[in-house]
Formats: sequence, structure tokens, C-alpha cells
Amino acid sequence: MGPGTVTNFNDNIAIHPSFESAPNSGNRVVNLTATQATFGGYGILIDGSNSNTVITSTSDNNTGGGILLAGGHDNIAIANTASGNAFEGIGLYSDIANGPTNDIVRANHTDRNGSYGIHIGPTSGGNLIQANKAHGNTLFDLDDENSGCDSNTWKSNSFNTANQPCIH
Repeated sequence: MGPGTVTNFNDNIAIHPSFESAPNSGNRVVNLTATQATFGGYGILIDGSNSNTVITSTSDNNTGGGILLAGGHDNIAIANTASGNAFEGIGLYSDIANGPTNDIVRANHTDRNGSYGIHIGPTSGGNLIQANKAHGNTLFDLDDENSGCDSNTWKSNSFNTANQPCIH
């Protein structure tokens, strides 16, 4: 998909498993703007799906968050902007039954979000978070809910606040 603008849906852009519950894989969201999602929704949501890419897109001013990678694995978010969202700029969450998410979040900008710039939920592991810029987020610019960052790698990020010393 791309380029274009999607606005005023619950989740503006959503990639979910197919009707047979098989992961929806290999999709690319490129150069899209997703703004003003309603009812606590996300600008861009990839849920239960694997090996998808979100690149050079903007997800701002949503009532939930900017970009959410949840319940899948091997998804990539590169060079996106996710700012001014009510909750988080970029969130990574795992489906415990499927193990590590192994997502890559690189060179994104996540500023002025209501809670977090980049947030990794508990049990989400094997992720690479590198060369991102996160500033002015309400709780933490960078946040990892796994003890000692577990198997997540935080590297060369620019930020002011983080919840753990293993975040770099």
C-alpha cells in the first residue's frame, strides 16, 4: 500500500490473520499517512501476522497509538514517524504461545506521545531497536517491560528517558 492518507477509522490501517486464522504475511505499508484513528485505535496495526514491513509512513494524532506490532513475528518498522498519539508511538507485543517476536524497529521518530515513544510489552523478545529518535514522551521515551531487557537489543537510539539501563 502507498502513498496516501487514511483517517478517522478505529484502526486506520490493519493487517490481521486471514479468516482461516493463518498469519497474513509479506505485506508492505509504504509512504502512507494514518491519522486520527478513533475509539482508542492505532494508525497502523499489524496483529497476529508475520514478516510485514512498515516503511517511511506517518502515524500521528491517533486516539490509541501510532504503530503496533502485536502477536506476530519478524515484522519491520523503518524510517517512520509516530508522534502526538494518545498512548505510544510504536508498540511491540507478543502472543506468548508463539514465542519471541524478533521484530526490527530502526530509524523511526517517536516524539510527544501520551505515554511512550517506543514500548516493548512483557514476553516480547528477540527484538532489535536501533537508531531511533524518541523525545518528549510523557512516561518514557523508550520502555522495555522485560527484566534486564531480556533478549531485546537496544542500540544507538537518541532519547532522554528510559525505564532500564540496558536501553541504549
